[in-house]
Amino acid sequence: MKKHLFIIALLSLIIGAYPVNLQAQEFSLPQAEVLILAPAKIDNHWGYIDPNGEFAIPPSYDFANDFVDGLAAILLNGKWGYVNHEGKEIISPQFDNAYNFSHGLARIKIGEKWGYIDTKGKVVIPTIYEQVTDFSDGLAVVKLGEKYGYINMRGQDVILPQFDEAYNFVQGIALIEKNGQLHYVNKQNSFVGHAFFDDASYCFVQDLAVVKVNGKYGYINKEGNFVIEPQFEYAEHFADDIAVVVKNREYGFINPAGEYLINPALQNAKHFSEGLAAVQSEGKYGYLNKDGRYKIPSQFDDAYPFINGLAKVVVNKKYGFINREGNFVVEPQYDWAFDFSEGVAAVFLDGKFGYVNLEGQYSIEPHFEEVGKFSKIGIYKAPAQKPVITFQEPMSLSTTVEKSEYVLRAKITSIAPMLEYLVFVNDRLHDLSEVTDKGTVFKRFKRSITDGYSVNIETTLQLDDGNNEIYIKAVNANGTTNSEVREIIYTPSIVIERPDLYVLSVGISDYQYTQYNLNYADDDANDFANAFDQQQRIQRGRRLFDYIHVKTLVDAQATVSNIKREILDMKSKVEEDDLFVLHISSHGEVNPVGDLYIRTYDTDQGVNYLDVNGLANKWLVKTLKDFNCTVIQFFDACHSGKGGKDIAMKGASDIAVRELKEALKSKAVYFFASSSSQQLSQERKEWKNGAFTKAILDCFDGKRYQDQYGRYIFADLDNDGYINTNELNEYISTVVRLLTNGSQRPKATFQNAEPINLFVVD
Repeated sequence: MKKHLFIIALLSLIIGAYPVNLQAQEFSLPQAEVLILAPAKIDNHWGYIDPNGEFAIPPSYDFANDFVDGLAAILLNGKWGYVNHEGKEIISPQFDNAYNFSHGLARIKIGEKWGYIDTKGKVVIPTIYEQVTDFSDGLAVVKLGEKYGYINMRGQDVILPQFDEAYNFVQGIALIEKNGQLHYVNKQNSFVGHAFFDDASYCFVQDLAVVKVNGKYGYINKEGNFVIEPQFEYAEHFADDIAVVVKNREYGFINPAGEYLINPALQNAKHFSEGLAAVQSEGKYGYLNKDGRYKIPSQFDDAYPFINGLAKVVVNKKYGFINREGNFVVEPQYDWAFDFSEGVAAVFLDGKFGYVNLEGQYSIEPHFEEVGKFSKIGIYKAPAQKPVITFQEPMSLSTTVEKSEYVLRAKITSIAPMLEYLVFVNDRLHDLSEVTDKGTVFKRFKRSITDGYSVNIETTLQLDDGNNEIYIKAVNANGTTNSEVREIIYTPSIVIERPDLYVLSVGISDYQYTQYNLNYADDDANDFANAFDQQQRIQRGRRLFDYIHVKTLVDAQATVSNIKREILDMKSKVEEDDLFVLHISSHGEVNPVGDLYIRTYDTDQGVNYLDVNGLANKWLVKTLKDFNCTVIQFFDACHSGKGGKDIAMKGASDIAVRELKEALKSKAVYFFASSSSQQLSQERKEWKNGAFTKAILDCFDGKRYQDQYGRYIFADLDNDGYINTNELNEYISTVVRLLTNGSQRPKATFQNAEPINLFVVD
């Protein structure tokens, strides 16, 4: 079983119910009056609406984030930038990914690396990291290479990258994983206490953290000593000096001394908020007070914590709101509802979003495709700045074209009068004069003043053979800006030869020995294979592969001999530039001497005879090593059985990673595992798939998720129409954690491997 580092199901509880001291340098923006706005999407574009439902900022973005510190991150034509309350581009769209500002800094991505910018758009901490977080307690987690460490707000190393996993500092303590063990450390990188844990919450709340030792949960203090000994099957952080615990599969509540205030006798329970807790008994939810008496009788299909005197509840799959007396303020009639914010709550009905007020009446009728919460925003006043230059065509730093004429499009944004703007191609000047100079014809720009002193540029360039270097110069009253250099490579028409793709997808739900049966492993295999089958229907000009050869083996077809036969058959057909993708959804087994096997349909019971008719991982990696092409492996298996009524556990083993890396030392390795060391992988009825495969399929479908902070998770990060291996890894690692409430963490291993495109998205 894998430790599931349970960043406990209540991040909203930790961040919302408890004031966490995030010590950092003091930061404030010049602000005047306060506006109330919410992001909203209509006709497939995002903008910002006021409380009357009118667009204060027109819907023109691919995505719009919430406002923080007077600025909001927006996505436009595949690039991220920042706008103010008027929709003016304070920082032009230029980043491959971006988050909102926090403590005066925002994390941004350029290419494949992350760093930080200030509110002027200047990169103040270089983009050299694989991953970064927002600052907390004055420090941020950064990933450099394969290890995590911590930096301060000046970009200086405080704790050098050395951890396998790391989480933000809160109240001077952070959770880390090193050499497969979980510890808490302080800012001096000293262990808090001497124990390591099977599982642990990512922070201390009310000076206590929830940890798991020998299969049981308990509570430690900041010295690392147990104040409540491990004895529970599950436990949550304290809220209002009372915490949810599980014993003998029943839920109850304890006080900070570990004494029961409400004995375990409930089917389910949620944390206390405003003196009440939602609890489930006999299939229905009601609300208890701290004396264990029902304040609101059990009557709801689901119930949420109280916030500002109101709680969201579900009746017959419809959402509404009740007050503390249990009376409906908003009748249960909606397909989904957000919590109230600024006096209104977003609701979802018949495929559209609108807003209701505290009287349960529409303040804005449902007609939006997506929305966010209303929030107060300060009016940001930008400092005097030089012109900002944004390329629209070409969008990439390097572009290859087959025609000698190229239409350059760009925008120069300025808050001061423009004095001059020029275009240079291979150091030849293209200005506004229609004159001939040394054989070069200068063409007039099509110029239009759009907002303030901003200028749109559009002109046709005559390219030289080979490389052409393009840049723009702009001057206003505050100074001069030279754009970055963009390269346009002119090459006459090229016949593009594409490789072939070979896919083998294996999934076993029904085994010869039924005690190993799973629920949806066969669906995993069929759905994975079908996703690639559909790619063959894409127009040839957009395809990644000339031909896609897909083979599926499920249930009784998936014997050890059939699997080996198909792998060897594909091995004999692939050519050097082709791609082979192997997807396996099954059980993994480890024999007494530590060798890993995939349990096939006909594998004998137990682990003593795995070598007879189990699929040996050593055979698999030896065979993959001999493939004359790139191989990508998706591994959804572990050495565990089935558990629970609606949830089955399977997962990945680190043995597979180690053996693959050892066998393919000099070759590229692309290995996606469903979970990390000793962690179980989940499949559930509502998914009809395992969490791992569902996340892969959702990535291919371009499905957008929201994390616990309301931020969106995108599949195609660079908006180029393709899913590459890095984008797939970033997406599934986040989505699987969301689907499983942090109890499953996929792992990807890339060795000698550049990002490669795998899937075409719409």
